Amino acid sequence: MNIYSFIWNNINDINSIIVISIVIVFLTLLIANYYDLKYGIIPNKLSFFLFSYGIISNLLIFNVLNDNFFMYCYLAYMSIIFMISFALWKIAFWGGGDLKLFCAIGSSLSFIDILNQFNSFSVLNDFAFNCQALIYPKIFSILINSIILTFPFIVLYMFLRLLRENKLNLLT
Repeated sequence: MNIYSFIWNNINDINSIIVISIVIVFLTLLIANYYDLKYGIIPNKLSFFLFSYGIISNLLIFNVLNDNFFMYCYLAYMSIIFMISFALWKIAFWGGGDLKLFCAIGSSLSFIDILNQFNSFSVLNDFAFNCQALIYPKIFSILINSIILTFPFIVLYMFLRLLRENKLNLLT
């Protein structure tokens, strides 16, 4: 038995691919967070690894489902994710490393909601993901929730910075 057949026999299930994708994205984001906080950059190798993994995992999903519809959806989602990321980079909302990492996350998690709509035995039925619409990829939820979560910290940081620089006069 060669290594390819061993791997394929163990991950020939969509649920396994989904769980592995979630774990790999989580671990990659932990590493990216470490590098971003310590060095102020996100390594290209990290984004390239996650993007490559996303392509490979979705190719496995296409092979399991044997349906071209999912491939077209994947390509459309990746185009939309890149356009949104590029627009946010262009208006200086985030840097180039964030753009690459967001596209890589999108390549890895883009089909979680789509698969859940058609797979009644999905591992995600145990979570609250299964009520989302077919045309709404999980990466958009991650982006919107990240903005909502960080907004109070950004406002507090700006308030403390203005207060420290004496540009905010609270007594008048």
